Amino acid sequence: MCRDVGYIVRRKCFWRLVPQQTLQIWCLTDSPTGRRFWLRPGKAHLIGRTPVDDKVDASRGITIEDKTVSRKHLYIVVDPVPPEQCAKPQTRSKITLEDLNTKIGTLIDGEQVRGKKHVLEKDVNVVQIGKFASLFMCVLRS
Repeated sequence: MCRDVGYIVRRKCFWRLVPQQTLQIWCLTDSPTGRRFWLRPGKAHLIGRTPVDDKVDASRGITIEDKTVSRKHLYIVVDPVPPEQCAKPQTRSKITLEDLNTKIGTLIDGEQVRGKKHVLEKDVNVVQIGKFASLFMCVLRS
C-alpha cells in the first residue's frame, strides 16, 4: 500500500509514491479520547500535572489534571536517529521512560516503575500514570 507525497519545485507540483512503511515514529495515544502525541526522535517530553514552561516549544509537555499525577511525573526521551541509520527507515529509535521518583509511580505493561528508567522493547506498550483513569498506549507507528 502506498500513499501520495507531493512537493513543489518552481511552482510545479511533482508526485511520487512512497511505501506506507517508510517511517517509524513513536506515538503516545490517550485511550478514551484517542488524542495522539507524536514523540519525535531527538526530543524529550515531560508529563505532569502542571504545564511545561517552555516558550519555544510548548508541545513538549503533556498536562494531566489529576491529583494522583505529580507536578513532574514522567520524562520521556526519544533518542535521535544516528546518521548511519537515516537511510534505513525500518530502524527504530530508542525510547526511555523515566518516573521522576513520584509517590504513586508509573505502570508500564503492568510493571511498577518508580524512580527508575525503563527502555521500551516492544512496539506496543501500555502506560498508566499515577492512578489516572485513562491508560496511554505508547505505540511505534509507521
